[in-house]
Amino acid sequence: MSEHETATSPLTRLVPGLTLLALVVMISSAIFHVVTLSPAPVPAFSRETAPPAPDYEAYESWYNRPDVQTEGGWAKPWGVDLIWYAGHSDNYASGWNLPLDWAGRDQAYQPDAEWFGTLPSPLMTFVPQIRHAVDQPGEAEDYQAAQELAMEDALAAFDYYAQHDHRQRGFFLGGRGYGAELAKSIHSQRVDGSPLLKKYFAGFIVADHDAANSFQPEVGLPTCAEAADTFPCVLDISGLAPDAAAAAVETQMAGMSAWMDDNVGKPAEPLPPLETIEIAPVHKPDNQ
Repeated sequence: MSEHETATSPLTRLVPGLTLLALVVMISSAIFHVVTLSPAPVPAFSRETAPPAPDYEAYESWYNRPDVQTEGGWAKPWGVDLIWYAGHSDNYASGWNLPLDWAGRDQAYQPDAEWFGTLPSPLMTFVPQIRHAVDQPGEAEDYQAAQELAMEDALAAFDYYAQHDHRQRGFFLGGRGYGAELAKSIHSQRVDGSPLLKKYFAGFIVADHDAANSFQPEVGLPTCAEAADTFPCVLDISGLAPDAAAAAVETQMAGMSAWMDDNVGKPAEPLPPLETIEIAPVHKPDNQ
């Protein structure tokens, strides 16, 4: 050994091995945490395991629904309704569709429950429970199938409203987030092809949907601010405090009522159901 060479200590010889071992331990720990902390894939979508469907004849299948029969369009002032499709949470991890009892009423459609509660009672609002689709770790086709199931609920809720509650009243369609997409689909699949429903359609009320940049041009309607006395239009209440949202909705629904009274011919009130009276047979005396 030359005078310029130094002997390698045992500790120095151990450093590369210890460094490699430490790297292996760190990588293994990271893999363990990723595997254990990442959500497990949800089983494939199946209608057999989907939550039970809502029964819209039952009051419990609505987050909000008038408990009295509405005045028909033949009354004055003209009645106006809002059919609202609430947003939903992605915190559910047990399936592709939310069960109807996954949360309490107010929690399920926050932050809208508060401003709904401040609307005047004559303004009729309908908020159906929906088996909303939840974006889960899994296949794209499973999420699409879950969205189709949610759309079936949205259509069924509107069909029930149209048959039992519409009564030739004006109505807005609306929703928060993906609920606004459901409202738009309801319009294209049910309202746009029906001359009667189209006649009474007041427009959309939406939240958290960037209505000014995407929703409003897509549906081809002006914003309600741009056309204060023209219907249908789109009202965006995104970001408004509950009292401000309620005031904006109340103003728009009252404006639609007055506009219809001034511009739409009143339908005739349906006749009450005929009462059937049984008449006993008349027996003529036998003169023979």
